[in-house]
Amino acid sequence: MGILYNHSRITDFSSRITDVKDLIKAEARVAEAHMRRLEEKTDSLDEKIQRLEQKSDRVGNMLLTRLADQDARIRRGESR
Repeated sequence: MGILYNHSRITDFSSRITDVKDLIKAEARVAEAHMRRLEEKTDSLDEKIQRLEQKSDRVGNMLLTRLADQDARIRRGESR
């Protein structure tokens, strides 16, 4: 009777280990999916930041050009 009981306990324990392994694998897949989504969002944010930096550069250049034009007018005695 003791041998059957111990065998049953070992089989049950083995089954539990398999269940835990399956749970860990499932959690790993979920974590990988979350990581992929975060990477996609990060890439999207990087692209948006690049566009904003380009716009900022264009605005800065435009302001510098206007400032230079205004400065030239002031030197010539003109006003707008």
